[in-house]
Amino acid sequence: MRKYILLFAIILISIIAKAQNSKFYILNVAAVATESEAKLKSQEYTRKGYESSYLWIPDYASLSGAKFYSVYIGPFSTQYECEVATDKYKKQFPGSYGLLVSQDNKRVQINGIGKVTVTEKSTVKTVKLTFLKYEFGDLAHYIFKDIETGEEMEIKFDDNQTGYQTARDEIDRTCDDQGNCKMSGVDYMATLQYKLVDTYECCDESVKTGKKEKRWVLSKLNKL
Repeated sequence: MRKYILLFAIILISIIAKAQNSKFYILNVAAVATESEAKLKSQEYTRKGYESSYLWIPDYASLSGAKFYSVYIGPFSTQYECEVATDKYKKQFPGSYGLLVSQDNKRVQINGIGKVTVTEKSTVKTVKLTFLKYEFGDLAHYIFKDIETGEEMEIKFDDNQTGYQTARDEIDRTCDDQGNCKMSGVDYMATLQYKLVDTYECCDESVKTGKKEKRWVLSKLNKL
């Protein structure tokens, strides 16, 4: 019974921290695709005596935006506590690392005591159009690669902006509905915002799911 009370308390702390939009630190030990997997892993670590919970990565601007659940040890209220935990548990959890969890537009990764990397998440990126794919009928998905990090990202166009329309028109004219695109490999300067946006039903972008997620949203796009 005690272990279930502990698990409930940890989850409650995480929910409260998120609701208050506060900053906290975690030791990321696993990333899984579904909430059920995350819950099972967290319960497994709790049974072994660790304080463990999980979170949805896209909910936080300081994280990568990858559509996975992070299963973690913690949370910790200070960076130093997380540094100590990272050193303490690195043998039990090879490949684990600490992270700042917040809505700040920067990534703080912790690999041990005094081993901290801070990366500002720029809203202006040089990106390469990788391909244009069509899914769910005629809904186009634009896939770009971040030149600096090599990360591929699916970018949503902000319909309230007009700074990308010329480039988008050129891409659309030279791409077919099979995903073949003459503009693939072309470099662009993109102005992006990491925003909380609505999500839609898979086959109908006019129907909202009622849920939101953090995504890169394009406001300007210029060919280099």
